[in-house]
Amino acid sequence: MNRAQREYGVKYIRSRVAQIEEDENGRLVFHYEDATTSRPQQMKVDLAVLATSLIPGPGVAALSEVLDLELDEYGFFRTNPFSPTDTTREGVFTCGGCRGPSDIPQSVAQASGAAARAAQYVMEMEGM
Repeated sequence: MNRAQREYGVKYIRSRVAQIEEDENGRLVFHYEDATTSRPQQMKVDLAVLATSLIPGPGVAALSEVLDLELDEYGFFRTNPFSPTDTTREGVFTCGGCRGPSDIPQSVAQASGAAARAAQYVMEMEGM
């Protein structure tokens, strides 16, 4: 992050976006509320990358207690590094955002892996 700021002039702003519009020259006009000052601001930019922070949902801790699952240091379900859909409890598998920040293609791939692991688990339990 510091390298991008230093070498390329990238500017990171913690804010709440109100509106992004295009001016007459095709540049983006970025209207936002600065999170540090709570004041409305506007800036003309060539590119705006919007990123949201991702934290576990409010029910994750309670669900982890009900299912007897461990959480990692960030509050997501802990997974096995060698079998990443496996949780700390046998027969419970994860995919997507419950295991940490994940985009849609990653989540879809993880869902396929979790489904395969669940099918494998059921077959093992049935002695197949």
